[in-house]
Amino acid sequence: MSEQPVIICPHCKSDNVLPFEEESRGPANESLFIIIFLALAILGAYFLFVISSYLFFPAVVFAFVILSSYLINRQDRKKKKKTTAHVLKEHICLDCSNDFLA
Repeated sequence: MSEQPVIICPHCKSDNVLPFEEESRGPANESLFIIIFLALAILGAYFLFVISSYLFFPAVVFAFVILSSYLINRQDRKKKKKTTAHVLKEHICLDCSNDFLA
């Protein structure tokens, strides 16, 4: 198990530090048009898949295998990138109320 490093405030040298949370960011309000459009697009893609699978069964299975293997490999690459990258996060000191990157 790896322990989290202790973050120290560069202003007052206190270790009473928390990650900064921005309160202005909230859930995005999606419009009704986008939701209806996506529902119809998913329904249309489903019907297209059903009809094409009856007409061209081997081609649909082959395309599904290629697409799923591509998506799985892409997810694996993203996981590897996330573990190696060190991202600076904004923190706030509870003693002196200053924010800083650590």
